[in-house]
Amino acid sequence: MKYKVKCDKCRTILKDITPKVKKKGDIEYTYFKCHKCGKLYMVSVTDGKLRKQIKKYQLMAARIRTLQKKGKVTYKDLEDAAKLHKQNVARNKELMMLYQMPEGEEENE
Repeated sequence: MKYKVKCDKCRTILKDITPKVKKKGDIEYTYFKCHKCGKLYMVSVTDGKLRKQIKKYQLMAARIRTLQKKGKVTYKDLEDAAKLHKQNVARNKELMMLYQMPEGEEENE
């Protein structure tokens, strides 16, 4: 996925950003850097359990899209997916606080 953002540090508009992934043990960092000033932007931090839950959510969402085309999606389907999404977002925020990638670490890819 491509992104377009403005760097908080140097105000450069960054177009066509493709986040990079660095794995350190079970922890996976997704990030990008400003090509002008080098400021690091962390997109997400996941562990194996969260990656499994994300995959589960993606499968639920695909199932819901299929059911919607048939007019058979239920409120419970939507409620379950929303609950799992909320849990995944909360866990990602928790991991981002626990496992901050130190400046310069991303260079060792």
